[in-house]
Amino acid sequence: MAFLDALPKLTERAWQADVLKIARLFGWRWWHDRATNFPRACPKCKAPLRIPRNDAGWPDLFMVRGDTLVVAEIKSDRNYPTPEQREWLEAFRQVRRIVVVVWKPKDAQKVAEVLR
Repeated sequence: MAFLDALPKLTERAWQADVLKIARLFGWRWWHDRATNFPRACPKCKAPLRIPRNDAGWPDLFMVRGDTLVVAEIKSDRNYPTPEQREWLEAFRQVRRIVVVVWKPKDAQKVAEVLR
């Protein structure tokens, strides 16, 4: 464990990029709603931007290959799903033949196993 603790902490954005590299390597198609990441205010004048946003808690990634769908919430090692995110993930878990996960950087081996 000490070795892992010594590694630099990944942001959720960097961790998601790593997950997507693994997904591409194993031939998964994926979707991420980029609108969620847009700034909420104009960078120049700071006026609020009216950008449609997802419902609170909507998962980060949807990945599909063959007859398998993976719904993933991406978190850094220090963050946890919000109550709204937990509600969405539980709703997806009720669906048959679906994989619903929360992945953190320490789960890299699990990511490779699920996506392989």
